[in-house]
Amino acid sequence: MKKISLILALFVLLGVASCAPTVPQEDYDKVSGELSTAQSQLVSLQTKLTEAEKAGAQSKTQITDLNKQIEAGAAELKTIKTKLDALTAQKNSTDSELAALQTKYTDLDARYQALLKTPAPVAAGDLEQALFKQINDERTKSGVKALSWNASIYSDVLNNSKKMAANQRLEYPVQGTYQQVYRAAGYTDAQKMAESVLLVWKNTEYYKDRFLYSVLEYGSIAVYISEGVYNITYVADSYK
Repeated sequence: MKKISLILALFVLLGVASCAPTVPQEDYDKVSGELSTAQSQLVSLQTKLTEAEKAGAQSKTQITDLNKQIEAGAAELKTIKTKLDALTAQKNSTDSELAALQTKYTDLDARYQALLKTPAPVAAGDLEQALFKQINDERTKSGVKALSWNASIYSDVLNNSKKMAANQRLEYPVQGTYQQVYRAAGYTDAQKMAESVLLVWKNTEYYKDRFLYSVLEYGSIAVYISEGVYNITYVADSYK
């Protein structure tokens, strides 16, 4: 800007000097025209310079804003990456736990399948008689009459034991209030197996009512073996 002002002053002085009477009019007019043109060009240049300075300031502001936007975007990207890393770590942990559970399940299932394929070492009839005797022993200890074996009841309970084997779950007979069921596997001795089954039944809420009730006179136990699993049904009643 200072250079432009000095040039303008120089042209003014030249203009004043050119006004001396010793200068021919033609030369004066020529120089005057050139001066006017130069002044116009300088004004135009000054205007352009001012506009360029303004544009430069705007560009600087835009650049500053863009830098701020870039920094904000980078911070947001960093936050998102942190969340993604956390989710990835959580997923990997869940996958590891799931794999461990799947391995455990596979091992238990293999052991269960192997157990099912093992031939039943205890005969169904032996377990029926051993368990029925132990129930009567408990009734005698409690001062009540021993149950009499009933073939009609046995037919019903055997059908129920077969139903449990087919459905692979505990099923209760439709008839008979005094009843109990169980499924067991892995025993090699009828006496010990009967003791274990009766122990489970003793720990139920209705043991005394279903096994030691004094009005009961008849009963039966049916065992049906399927794939190594003993499906056991007990029913007692006061009539045949």
